[in-house]
Parts: sequence; C-alpha cells; structure tokens
Amino acid sequence: MDDVGHYYEANKITRLQQLLNSNQELTSVQKEYAAYCMQRIVNNRISFSEYTKDLMELPGRIGCPKLLLIDECYDDPVVAGGRGGKEQFKQMLDDVLNKYPEYDLLIKPSSDFIQNKQKSHLSQWAIASYLNKYPNIFYWIIPSMFMIYLI
Repeated sequence: MDDVGHYYEANKITRLQQLLNSNQELTSVQKEYAAYCMQRIVNNRISFSEYTKDLMELPGRIGCPKLLLIDECYDDPVVAGGRGGKEQFKQMLDDVLNKYPEYDLLIKPSSDFIQNKQKSHLSQWAIASYLNKYPNIFYWIIPSMFMIYLI
C-alpha cells in the first residue's frame, strides 16, 4: 500500500514516484532480493487473477511479436485519475500502429466492458475504422476479473 497516493491519480505524487525520482540507490542486497522476487513471480506464473495461471493461446499471427494494449471503460476512475480520456487512447493506438507496424496488436478489453457491456475506449465499435485498415489488431478476451498477465 502506498501511504502517499494512489497509482492512478496523476494529480498526486505517490511514494513510488518519490523513490524513483530521488537519488536514493538500492543496495546490492536490495537489488539481489528484487531480482529474486521478480524471478519467483515469473517462474510461478503469478497473475492478478487465478483464471490466468495457465494462459490460453494468444490471438494473432504465429511467430509475430505482440504488443498488449489494455482497454478501459469511459467512466473508470483509473482513466480519470490518470488524466486520460478518448484522445489519449486514440493517440496510444496511433503511436503503437505507427511505431510497430510489423507487430500484432492485442487489445485486452476491460472486465467491466466484458461483464456489463459498458462503453470503452478501444472497443470494436470505437475503433471500427482501424479494424478495416489494420489486419494486425486482435482482441484478447480472457474470462478474468482483471488484466495483469505475465506472458
């Protein structure tokens, strides 16, 4: 838990931001422990949701590198708190398609969109013109409660 702010509130500095922007360096013991923890997460295929421990096959073209974009619903506090919106999602999509045209783009819909059919920034109807132009856009729908995955 962050004792200063929430990770999605762009108008408040978090403890993590303070640490990252400081001159404080990790000790060799801390670096070693961090590497150990990260490796355990990867080795044990830890994800936010129990449903994703055994990942299903990724959509897209076989052998193509993949990029993952996480979609969010319009009224999600993460988007508002991060000072995001429709324009930022469009810019993100444009940037990825322009900088990585050879990659498959996997869009992971928000679980709220899947469960409640709420409107989202990267839904098929919101980016219909892109889907007609770019055959390398795919939706990655996984029955889960959230969308943090180790691939």
